[in-house]
Amino acid sequence: MLFRLPIGLAGSLILALLAGCSTQGPKIPEVVAVTGEVTYQGKGVEGAEVIFTPASPDSKPGRGLTGSDGKFSLKSYVDAEHDLTGAIPGDYKVLVSKKDLPKLTAADMANMGGRPAPAPKDLLPAKYADVNQTTLTATVKPKEKNDFKFELTD
Repeated sequence: MLFRLPIGLAGSLILALLAGCSTQGPKIPEVVAVTGEVTYQGKGVEGAEVIFTPASPDSKPGRGLTGSDGKFSLKSYVDAEHDLTGAIPGDYKVLVSKKDLPKLTAADMANMGGRPAPAPKDLLPAKYADVNQTTLTATVKPKEKNDFKFELTD
C-alpha cells in the first residue's frame, strides 16, 4: 500500500529538514588587500610589527610584519578557522613596534634568582607602539589600492 502526504505537508517537512541541517558559522567580513612600507631614519625597517587598530568596535585589527625592505602586507584574524589576507575597510590607528628581546641562556635564567627578565628594548620611538600616542592613521577603502607609507620620526 502506498502512503501519500499532502503536497503542502511534504513541502513543509522538506523545508524543516533543510533548515535544521544548515550550519551557521561566523560571519566572514569582506577584506581588501593592504600593503605598505615602514621607514625610520630614511631606511626600511626590517622585522617591525604593524597593527591596524580599528576605530569601529565592530571591526577587526589587521596585522603584518615588515620584510628586509620595510614592506608589509596585512592579515586579519577573524577566528581560529579564518585568518584573512587583507583588512576590513574602515578607519584605523596604526601601531608600529620593534623590540630587541634580551638573549638569555638557561644559565642566565638560573642565576636570576626569581628576578624578572630584563625588559625588551624599543628599537623605534615608543609613541608608535601606543594606541593613545600614535600619530599614524589609515583609511582602508573598498575597491581601491590600499598602499600606505609610514615614515617614523623621533
